[in-house]
Amino acid sequence: MELQRIWNAPHTQDDQPLRPIASGQHSRHPLFRLQRALRINMVYGVVITAVMGYLSLRAEEVPLMVLFWMITAFCAWSLVDTWRLARGLDTMVRAERSTLDELRYQRDAFDRWMRVQQRAGWFFYPISVVAGGLLGALAGGEQPFDVLIGDPRFLLLLGVLAVIFSPLCAWLARWMFCEAFGREVDHLRGAIEDLEG
Repeated sequence: MELQRIWNAPHTQDDQPLRPIASGQHSRHPLFRLQRALRINMVYGVVITAVMGYLSLRAEEVPLMVLFWMITAFCAWSLVDTWRLARGLDTMVRAERSTLDELRYQRDAFDRWMRVQQRAGWFFYPISVVAGGLLGALAGGEQPFDVLIGDPRFLLLLGVLAVIFSPLCAWLARWMFCEAFGREVDHLRGAIEDLEG
C-alpha cells in the first residue's frame, strides 16, 4: 500500500526543466577536476615548448642549438603525453566497468603518467642545466663559444652545476606535480576509498 501511495504522488520537481549550472560553480567530480588541471598544465606546456623552440632558433652555436632542440623535443613529447592522458580521462563510467573500477583505472593511468614524466625528466634536467649554463656564459661573457668549450674549468663547472641542479629540478618538479594535481588526486583517492569502504 505504501508503494502505491509513493507511485501515485505527484513529482513536481521532476517535471521542471533542469537548472543550468552557475558559472561560478565547479564540478566536484574528481575526474573533471583532474581533467581541468591537466588542461591548465597543457597550456603551460605549450608556452614552455614555444619558448624553447624560439631559443633553439635563436641559438647561434650548433651544440647549443642541439641542446635546445633536445629540450624542445622533450617539452613537445611531454605535452603530447599529457594530451593523451587528458583525452583518455573518461569522466563517464563505461557499462563494462563499475564506478570503482573506472576510478581505479583512471588513478593508475595518472600515476603511470606521473612516474614516466618524472623519470624522463631525470634525463633532461642535466641537458637543461648545461644548455642554460652555456647560454648564460655566452650572453654574459666576452669569450666566444670555442674558448668556453676549450676551458676545462668551465666544463667542470657545467658538470658540477648539472650534478647540483638536477636533483633540485627533480624535487621542484615533484613539488609542482603535487601543487598542480595533489588536491585532485587526493579527491580521486578519497572517492575510491569511499567506494571501497
